[in-house]
Amino acid sequence: MDQYRFLHGVAIARFQHQWVVSFGHNKGAENTGSEEAQSMFSKTGKHWGIHTLLITPLVILP
Repeated sequence: MDQYRFLHGVAIARFQHQWVVSFGHNKGAENTGSEEAQSMFSKTGKHWGIHTLLITPLVILP
């Protein structure tokens, strides 16, 4: 198991001769600062690369 609890906003689009999928997922509570925005890329739509982190989770200081 990957320890993620939520998956949000999955989207797929064709961009500059490749497929791009983007999504947000969270190991913490839903819609909190620990949510990560990630994407994956593919030339064919059949084989995908590794997750690419787009946005670093928010760190809240005391």
